[in-house]
Amino acid sequence: MKLKICLLIPLLILIFILTGCNRKQIVIGASFSGNSEWSLQLFKEIEVAGYQYPNVDIDIRNAYKDMALQEKQMNELIDKHVDLIIFAPRVYNGCQKVLQRAKEAGIPVILIDRKVKSDEYTAFIGRDDKEVGRLMGEYIARQHTGKQTYILEAAGAPGTSPAMERSEGFRQAIARYPNLHIVGTATHTWNTDSARSQCYYYLAAHPNVHFDVVFAHSDNPALGVRDAIIKAGRNTGVSYYGVDGLPTKTGGLEMVRKGVFKATIINPTRGYAVMDLAMRILQGKPYDKDNIITTSIVDKSNIDVVETQCKMNKDQMDVLMKQNSLILDFYKEHDRMQIYVILNVFIFIFIVLSIFLYRRVSKLNKKLKKKELCSRIDHMLEKEMLEGRITIDSKTQFSGSKMHIMSTFFEAVIKHAYDPDINAQMIADEMGITLEQLTAASKNLTDRSPEEAVQITCDYVRKNHVKMK
Repeated sequence: MKLKICLLIPLLILIFILTGCNRKQIVIGASFSGNSEWSLQLFKEIEVAGYQYPNVDIDIRNAYKDMALQEKQMNELIDKHVDLIIFAPRVYNGCQKVLQRAKEAGIPVILIDRKVKSDEYTAFIGRDDKEVGRLMGEYIARQHTGKQTYILEAAGAPGTSPAMERSEGFRQAIARYPNLHIVGTATHTWNTDSARSQCYYYLAAHPNVHFDVVFAHSDNPALGVRDAIIKAGRNTGVSYYGVDGLPTKTGGLEMVRKGVFKATIINPTRGYAVMDLAMRILQGKPYDKDNIITTSIVDKSNIDVVETQCKMNKDQMDVLMKQNSLILDFYKEHDRMQIYVILNVFIFIFIVLSIFLYRRVSKLNKKLKKKELCSRIDHMLEKEMLEGRITIDSKTQFSGSKMHIMSTFFEAVIKHAYDPDINAQMIADEMGITLEQLTAASKNLTDRSPEEAVQITCDYVRKNHVKMK
């Protein structure tokens, strides 16, 4: 019983450890269409937000504006049977097949940043791009009240929902103001260098086009367009407005602070909200299919407040990253300790079993030796009985033996078997030898001490009623 309890305790510990090690690991796949500063900020936030879920692995992939590559990445994530996919599609039209395939595979898909021409997604989280365009249109209208204003548009990449919807919302807003006029669209890109080149060729092709305002669908192309306009010598009196408002060295907030931009619109990345939505879906909690993140305009009047808030958010992220580093170190040490505990449990079980087996083998060995001694007693008593020197009540049959010292030993034991004070010294005296000689003989013939041999022989004599004639 004690052995069972001793074995049960380490086994329970081992089961507990292994159960803890086998927690279900959740895999969230992510496919993004580009690696702009905005996208990189979103990646970082999602990664940091994932720190609070130790059993979640995030597989982030970047298609670098390659639609075919993004489709391949989505199919790979589906084939991998990830638990959920975060999807920032390259274009509005063309993702229907992979979304349908993900749905058939039972994999939830969260759209972020951009929309698609399909309802086969689980949820969307991002800003309202039409509202972004309307906000900027209304803001520019207020800045140029009653003054004829000519606007050059720097559009985002064609076929993408932000470019289409921001342009649509902007045009809807300024349509209410007869003094605002769009004179042309200089670019179709989200990239600074590409915007610079496109705008340079546009200006060369339209040397007589006059504009007072540049509205760019993103801060990056706004900077590229500005460079091209400056190079063309047409920057006098031009004000620039962008979208994104990132708190980086070349981001929209810094451009507003320096006076390079008149204003920008915050395009919140909100990676934390994306992860929260993902976990709500995976945990079966209620969620909304469309999750709209609010935006706001930043200009000189509120730049200090916004930058302070961004700095606080950055500090919090840095703290979370440091804490996660400490947690990862803890888990590494925890994993090492688990290995040590498991090894120690196995060693403990091995030692306990070894002790148990040793004791069992020792007992079995003693029984075998006792059986062998009893067999020798049988042989010797048969000899004595055949010579007519003793009688025995037992019907046990004996085979012969001719060992004189054993015969003398048995005669001495039988003589004193019923003496309560019988001992090895008494038997040695009866046999006329020393105790040392008796010990040597006993060890040689029975592999037992004389005390054990005397006791076993006495028990045998008494049990079988052996008597001297």
